[in-house]
Amino acid sequence: MTPVKLNLTSLQTPVSGADNFAELKALLTLDRDAYWAQYGPLKLTTYLQPIFSFSHRRIIGHEGLLRAFDPDGEAVSPLTVINSTASFDEARRLDRLARLLHVCNHHLHGIENDWLFLNMHPLVFNQAKQSDSIGFLGQVLANVNYPASRVVVELLEQAVANNGQFADGVAYLRQLGVLIALDDFGAGHSNFDRIWQIRPDIVKLDRSFAVQVDTNIRARRLLPRIVSLLHEAGSLVLIEGVETEEQALLAMDADIDFVQGYYFAKPAAHVMSDTLALTRLKALWKNFDNSRGSDYSNYRKTISPYINAIGYASTMLAVGHRIEHACQQFLELEHTERCFLLDGNGLQVGPNVVAHNTRNETSRFNPLNTAEGAIWSRRHYFRRAVEHPGKVQVTRPYLSIANASLCVTVSVCYTSRREQFVLCGDLAWI
Repeated sequence: MTPVKLNLTSLQTPVSGADNFAELKALLTLDRDAYWAQYGPLKLTTYLQPIFSFSHRRIIGHEGLLRAFDPDGEAVSPLTVINSTASFDEARRLDRLARLLHVCNHHLHGIENDWLFLNMHPLVFNQAKQSDSIGFLGQVLANVNYPASRVVVELLEQAVANNGQFADGVAYLRQLGVLIALDDFGAGHSNFDRIWQIRPDIVKLDRSFAVQVDTNIRARRLLPRIVSLLHEAGSLVLIEGVETEEQALLAMDADIDFVQGYYFAKPAAHVMSDTLALTRLKALWKNFDNSRGSDYSNYRKTISPYINAIGYASTMLAVGHRIEHACQQFLELEHTERCFLLDGNGLQVGPNVVAHNTRNETSRFNPLNTAEGAIWSRRHYFRRAVEHPGKVQVTRPYLSIANASLCVTVSVCYTSRREQFVLCGDLAWI
């Protein structure tokens, strides 16, 4: 769609007294089951894009999105409209008008138990406290008897450089009783400092996450950890821009709470039915269960030889064999890198025993090669093995300190001459 070039002069209406609630409400007309507003030569209205909960298998909210049409009925890019504002007063007026439209249109559909996600112009948010922009939203909600607890205001983190200003704006919003969402997290200069400071109710992951996890194996491994960290910080997690089934499945696998994107539904003037939403999510859950069941089966098939070999090696060590001989079978497996022995306190006994087929390493990590006497009691593979003697434990893939590469460790606790030991083996994880 080619954006229509606007006559910016025609949008520059007087702003004095023209952005209060009564003045802006007077611009609204009900036409074709939707509220519209005249803005210069344009007609503005709302399109709603549903937001789904994987676990609830239903729509739990909608994002209100501005749509504009010229006098001929041709669509105009919302960005063109937003960028046409030449002053703070104009930006505030458009921002207020959009929020009024979205609340009225969402209320018009009679939806009683979901959230309405509202974007806020960065310039307006920057001056939220000074210009009482939040007070305006309170007037809108009171006028249509719309609970503030059903509104989620999306804030663009990278649009606000001043931390104190950002915190003031968030505090002012919370006085109204709305929820806070940090939008486009992961884009630009996003950082976790803002998460600790403002404790958003919801963090919206930028659409780049959906693209990256679909094509980048490292991003795919990292995403569940990012989600877990955000959960521990007290935020629910939403990923936007999901356009394929594989992206949706990866989002489910990462334990993301909510999802939004063209794969599920495009923005529309009317809301999707609950029946259609349930049908789509049921089909996705079925594919998730099938694909993850297959993935687990393949994983067990891959890891089983290493589990069996390290278990056999521990029985050999328990009766007095040397580690090089006991671990020979394990060391000959394709992806084995090394094995090593720990005492009951996690102290490494002897040096690493390295497999002949271990990938060649550069000298960059030579300072880490000598591990005899190192203490590994903090590692999950040691603690789990000690907690479950005689049963082989398997870690998730993690970055090995031995060579800064991704590996999986199998470990097993055994007793020899009344002393407890833990035999560990690393295998390269690709």
